[in-house]
This record gives sequence, C-alpha cells and structure tokens, in this order.
Amino acid sequence: MHTSLTRVAFCGTDGIEQLQIFPLQKGDLAPNITASARRIAYELHEASEVQNIQVNVQQLPNLFGKPSAVAVVNGDGHRGPLLNVFCFFSDEKNRPWCMSQSGTAAMPAEVLVQGLVAAMRSFRHLKS
Repeated sequence: MHTSLTRVAFCGTDGIEQLQIFPLQKGDLAPNITASARRIAYELHEASEVQNIQVNVQQLPNLFGKPSAVAVVNGDGHRGPLLNVFCFFSDEKNRPWCMSQSGTAAMPAEVLVQGLVAAMRSFRHLKS
C-alpha cells in the first residue's frame, strides 16, 4: 500500500506553499526520466488550467542507483504567478515517486530546487 504526504504552510508574505510526496505508476518514468518528468509536470499544470506553462527539466545524479530529475514549472495560476518544483526518482525497490513543492513565485527557483533535492536525497521508507 502506498501513501502520500501533504504539508501546507500559510505565510502572510509568500502565500500558500505545499510539500507533497506521492507514488507514481510503474513505468511512469520510463524510458527517459527527463522526458517523463517534463510530460508529467506539464500535464499536472495543464489539468489545473495554469496558463503560460514553462517547464525546465534537468537530470540529477543517480539516487538508489537509478536516474533522478528535477522539473521547475513557471506559469500563471488562478492567484497569479506560480513556481513549482518537482523531483522524480525511483526508490530502492524501483518504485517511482514524485516529491513536489508548490506555491507562488515568491522564492527564487534555485532555493526551492536546492531544498527539494536535499529532501529527495533523504527519502527513506519508515519501518512500521
């Protein structure tokens, strides 16, 4: 059974910010992780009716011996400019995951990428 995590933060100066970790379907990141990351990030924003979607994807060093990637998405959302960052990776059992931080364009992209990539690199399953 897969679960997802969502954390929402409200800030008077930067708006609403969300951190999400959720599983993807097997095969979602194959055969090319950067093309898959671009497609998934674009489709998520298109389905939310974001306008002027721009997706920039970069392959990252391997995680758990498998490729990983980060996608930075800019666009015009329902409440103005947005900046969302997504990390795509597969865990040690080859299950695909997405970790995202979404919110307004108040923070520099580099800061969001650095924080989310560090969080992705610390990903571990908790033993119950």
